[in-house]
Amino acid sequence: MTGRRAAAAAALLAASVAGCGVTHDGAARPISPIAGLAESTTTTTAPAPAPSTAATTTTTAAAPTTPGTTVPAENVAFYYVTGDRLRPEYRFLPVDTPGARIELARTLDELAAGPSFTTGLTNPFTRDMVEEARLDRGRAEVWLSPVFLALEPPAQLAVVAQLVLTLTDRPGIGRVVFRTAAEAEVAVLRPGGLAASGDTTSDDYDGLLEP
Repeated sequence: MTGRRAAAAAALLAASVAGCGVTHDGAARPISPIAGLAESTTTTTAPAPAPSTAATTTTTAAAPTTPGTTVPAENVAFYYVTGDRLRPEYRFLPVDTPGARIELARTLDELAAGPSFTTGLTNPFTRDMVEEARLDRGRAEVWLSPVFLALEPPAQLAVVAQLVLTLTDRPGIGRVVFRTAAEAEVAVLRPGGLAASGDTTSDDYDGLLEP
């Protein structure tokens, strides 16, 4: 993503966080042999002791543990609101094969799930604000629902910024255009209070990032 430390624009956002296997060695404890008492006058020949059969214990060693296979994952940035700014939370998401990327729909699902571990972040975006999203030659097309359109302007700006910054952080996405169910492009707020249709990029919302 291009420079996201630009000077902060007008703050219009509304703030809505081995067990170690114990080895039983089985070794016999040493027992001191008992010496026969010698008598000075009589020599006694003791009978040969009967053979003693000691129980033999066979210990089968546990098979060595095979190290677990590392699950491939992708590090993804999701943007949330903190005060009147936005901040990314990075999360590792499992993928099918090493180097694979999560899909556009899953990106929106994960964004809507909210921050997983970072405190002080809020999430005005809900999944029902987007009816559909497609990727077309490096541009994400996002169809906004009536749920989004009913938001107050500060909340709309927050959600649009979340979507643009999160989606353009994904490999292969450089622009985002917003539409309505009627297929027409919809004008969305930019920092400064202006609304415009057409493509949006991360540069449009970099000024809202936390310094």
